[in-house]
Amino acid sequence: MTLKELYTNTTWPSVREELFSFYPDLKKKETGYQKVYEQIPSIEPQKSTSEILFTFIAEKEPEYDSYIHLSG
Repeated sequence: MTLKELYTNTTWPSVREELFSFYPDLKKKETGYQKVYEQIPSIEPQKSTSEILFTFIAEKEPEYDSYIHLSG
């Protein structure tokens, strides 16, 4: 999936909800994050060999939460 595909499959309210559930202290900068999110379609894509990898890590132990690991 490309970043463009990821973007077109999301909405700001859904991204906002997830972002602030993980980083509640960022709420004070919400306007800036929303502005960046809305500007994504106007950014000219550039060819790159870089990849972003999201991996869901399902924890088996009940005392630990499952999470998404992000690497590039």
